[in-house]
Amino acid sequence: MKMTSLICFVVSLAFAPHAGAASLEEIDAKAGWVNQPVKTVPQVEEEIRKLTAGAPPADLNDYSLEGTAKIIQSLGRPPAEGEAVDTEAELKIQITHRITSLNPIFPGTTEQLRIHGLISGSLIGADHVGNIIGNGELVSSWQTSADHMMAKFVLRPGVTWSDGAPFQ
Repeated sequence: MKMTSLICFVVSLAFAPHAGAASLEEIDAKAGWVNQPVKTVPQVEEEIRKLTAGAPPADLNDYSLEGTAKIIQSLGRPPAEGEAVDTEAELKIQITHRITSLNPIFPGTTEQLRIHGLISGSLIGADHVGNIIGNGELVSSWQTSADHMMAKFVLRPGVTWSDGAPFQ
C-alpha cells in the first residue's frame, strides 16, 4: 500500500508531532484494524429496489392523506427497472440563511453544510437504513481501529481533485 493512498485520522490532543509521539507505523501496528463496508450508489439503489419491489410510484399530484403517505414512502426510492426518469427535472431547495462560505471545516450554518454536501464528495456516508459505509465512488476500502478512535481509508485508483489533478 502506498502511503499516498492512505489517509489516517488519529484522535490526539496534540496536532503536531512531539517528542515521544508514536510513528504512523507504530500506530498502524497497534490499531487492531476492523474492516468496514464499502458500497457504491448503484449497490445501495439495488438494495432499496429489492425492499420496495412492487410498490407503485407515488402520484405527486395526489394531495390526499393517502397520497401524501405514498409520496413520503417513495422518497429515496430508485426508479424500477425500465421506469422512465425525468433527467431534466429540477430540485429546488429553500434555505433560510445567507450562504457566506463553503468551507466544510467551519460551516457557519447548517444550510452551508447541506450545500457543501450536495456539491462535494465524502469518504463515508450512510446507506438506506443508516449504516455507516465507505463511499465506493472514492474509497476501495476503509477500516476503523478497534477502539473507533482512528479510521484508515484506501482511495480508489484514479481519484482526482475537481480540477483533474491526481490526489496524492
